Amino acid sequence: MKTIITTAYICYMFKKPSYWILLVLIFISFRFIFLPLEFTGDSYGYSSEILKGELFSPHHLLHKPIFWLIYQLFSIFYTTINPILVFTSINLIFAILSLWVLKNILLNRSWSFAAINTVTLFLMGSFVFLKYSFQVEAYTIPIFLSLLGSLYFEKQKYYTSAIWLGAACLFHQIHIFWLIGLAIVKLAKKQNIFPILLGFALPVFGYLATSIWLETPLFDIVFNDLNSGLVTTSFSKKHIVFSAVNILRTITQLHPDLLIYWGIWNPLLSGFGIVSILIIIVGMMVYLKEKSISLKKLPFKNDYFFTILLFIIFAVYSVGNIEFMVMLPILFILGMPSQTVVKGSSILIFGIICWNFSQYIYPESKHSIHRLSKVYNFIQENSTSDSVLLIGADAHLYVNYCDFHSQTKGINRYYFGSDSITPNAYRYTSFLIKTNENLISRSNWNNGNKVNYIKRFSVSYSDSGKLGKLKITKITN
Repeated sequence: MKTIITTAYICYMFKKPSYWILLVLIFISFRFIFLPLEFTGDSYGYSSEILKGELFSPHHLLHKPIFWLIYQLFSIFYTTINPILVFTSINLIFAILSLWVLKNILLNRSWSFAAINTVTLFLMGSFVFLKYSFQVEAYTIPIFLSLLGSLYFEKQKYYTSAIWLGAACLFHQIHIFWLIGLAIVKLAKKQNIFPILLGFALPVFGYLATSIWLETPLFDIVFNDLNSGLVTTSFSKKHIVFSAVNILRTITQLHPDLLIYWGIWNPLLSGFGIVSILIIIVGMMVYLKEKSISLKKLPFKNDYFFTILLFIIFAVYSVGNIEFMVMLPILFILGMPSQTVVKGSSILIFGIICWNFSQYIYPESKHSIHRLSKVYNFIQENSTSDSVLLIGADAHLYVNYCDFHSQTKGINRYYFGSDSITPNAYRYTSFLIKTNENLISRSNWNNGNKVNYIKRFSVSYSDSGKLGKLKITKITN
């Protein structure tokens, strides 16, 4: 009887405005209680560049300058805190502000707080929100600004909307698609085109000013990633496969690392996984049964159709890069024709939260799967060189981690990486890092010249614990 009363009370409270604040407070608490032991390679890379004052980045002009400015102000009062916690907290704040703007958009559509709290819970439990709201990546601020643009767009305050949408593009180039998508809607309605031009003017003048300041051609700045070979120009089946998988991953965590976690905690984490999957299946059945009739009666809200389509096309073109899909769950909510769409989804959302907590948040807070600190300490103990080459499949991650921690400790050392052994490997102080499998194939040994490198191997470190194999080998010069 007590369970029934408690459940009824929770359902009643879920309809209250104050419940949204409670959800936010719970989310913030959980993110700090279960801090990840490892951040992404880009998080360490951006953090290191901010500390060094290397603030220019062509595809998100204002991201690092804003973080640098906030960190400088913060450092006046606190000098001992880990910088990466400051940077992640900034992103977390803007992630919460994004939820607040979304709430106001839905209130403007006359959604009930029960429906708003439901989609808020859904976003908080989605994988991309859980992950990128607590990394030092460049996605939360432009999402916040684009949502402000959408809020004023739906209130028909188009000039204000254009300013926010244009500003978002200065924090990440990809948000030009949000602006273009809503611009297409405005053009289709044959309304005043000047606000659209105002929106495009901000990123255009921003990049033009940067081009003049750096004395670099505008084309080279705007298309820096393409010119640097960081973006593929070909198309294959893997673009479709990776895109399909990562669209699913925007909601639920799916990664080979799960196999390692399951090996450690079996049957604890795998048991939670099975239970979560069962809850998701039941929740999907309940939701589809609820929607089988009602969805047919609802018109599609097409204001965001082109925006969603443009983001998906670009993500597919980028080989399904999940980082270009971070905004999709929010855009899908904005594209919902009515709050009726979320009716009956509570069990499904609960299952998704259970899965992502047990398969991502909890294990990431307990285990350093790449053993970054061990790699860093081994390198510090076995190298006095000013330049260090790291070789391995995850070289980007190790290089950025080592660079970041060297910056925080005042160590002046240059790290760079390679995914294979090259003839230059023995010209520097080099370390070969292998994890969980033979990452260096025969083709990586400079056309099979393996003996020349093996004779240069010296000090090594091995770890074959529950997290899998790790071997670090120093290559002498």
